[in-house]
Amino acid sequence: MMIEKIYRRIRFLYPKRYLKWLEKNLKYAGMEIKVERFVTLSLLYAFAISLIIFSILFSLGHHLVSYIVFGAGFVGLQIIFNLFVVLIGDRRGSFAESVLPDALQLMSANIRSGLTPDKALLFSARPEFGVL
Repeated sequence: MMIEKIYRRIRFLYPKRYLKWLEKNLKYAGMEIKVERFVTLSLLYAFAISLIIFSILFSLGHHLVSYIVFGAGFVGLQIIFNLFVVLIGDRRGSFAESVLPDALQLMSANIRSGLTPDKALLFSARPEFGVL
């Protein structure tokens, strides 16, 4: 219960347009995670990793560089997390596009053999077609 409140509070830090975009891309990627949880986890992971790098550089005496690397690392990690979601969705889409002609050909062969379209669709479902 408490964690859900934290998710909702962190969600309000982001623009609604970005959250809609992210929700759409999470669906494309087939990820079953809620947008609030993804945003919170990506924010916390990016902050933690950037803070570790910052503390290492700061302890080595590179004070100005550590601040710059902290900001750039935080933003860069946020972009990388979003990039992973987009790339997973794109990979799934390209797989469906590559398998679609075979699935349609099998379905049309089933229809030509006398099956109704709904039966042809059921009989043409194969495990190798994946999400399609």
